[in-house]
Amino acid sequence: MKAGKIRYLLSSSYLSLAIGLFIVAIFFACMKKADEVTTPNSPSDTIPVNPTPPVVTPPNDPPLRCASAPDYGDSVLCAQWLGDGIDYIAKPRNFPGKGLGTYVAFPDGLVIDQNTGAINVTSSESGLVFKVGWVAKGSNDTCFTKIITAGITFIDGVHILSDNDTLAIPIYNGDPNNTPVCGTGGKFSKCQFDNPNDAGGTNYTCNSKNIKVDTLTGVISLNRSLLAGLFGILPLNGSKKEATLFYRLNDCSNMSLRQIKVEISYYNRLSDVPQALINDINTAKNNLVKLLFGREGSYNPRPPHIVIVASH
Repeated sequence: MKAGKIRYLLSSSYLSLAIGLFIVAIFFACMKKADEVTTPNSPSDTIPVNPTPPVVTPPNDPPLRCASAPDYGDSVLCAQWLGDGIDYIAKPRNFPGKGLGTYVAFPDGLVIDQNTGAINVTSSESGLVFKVGWVAKGSNDTCFTKIITAGITFIDGVHILSDNDTLAIPIYNGDPNNTPVCGTGGKFSKCQFDNPNDAGGTNYTCNSKNIKVDTLTGVISLNRSLLAGLFGILPLNGSKKEATLFYRLNDCSNMSLRQIKVEISYYNRLSDVPQALINDINTAKNNLVKLLFGREGSYNPRPPHIVIVASH
């Protein structure tokens, strides 16, 4: 009887399972050490107070210009709080009159009246760059202007944990070159991210779903999310999770409630990431730069796709 048990324990299938679990334990232990940056009041204990987002370089070609493009007085529109249930509406200053043309906008996410050009900033996606255009009646020519809805977004990207690329850092007003609004060293230090009251309860926050968000800066710790079990004990290639992050910024929006949905997926190695996904991410980055600096380009920014890769 004992000999039979010994032979079973030494079987190749049992040894393979034991070795696999041992490797996984070492992997997560190493990840934990690599991301130990303690910050007060941070639920993840891994987030720098003053994160530095990536810098983008503008294209060499000159931006497109058009004299009759819609003019909203400012390229950045803030969802200012006017009272409960009251939406903030931004109207074009150079509205030519009813029935003389149609307003268009891209990408999706901007709530705009096609007849008047009025933008419902409160209901629109926040932290994004849009192109808003006016088409005169009887014409196919469109004059575009750049509009940015104040708020945060995350850049689509592949984060390789073995390279210490463990943080997804929000960018403000669609521009990676902007100074962070929140955290020490930011323009405004008082911000709220992932508040249970805004999310509709503790069970609906990103942190409760193991997407570890710093409540002061909005930075997502990918290491801590993985360690917390975002994709289970043994993450599988292609595993994917989505969650909505609610936040308030102490900027021109005066702490108005905003939200953004994020999508996070996991792969063991960089070679496991489908080439089509890498192409989509690169295209999204290039088109964001084009829109940001007033060039032509199409861009579907929602939800931002954050890809976690364990190693090369």
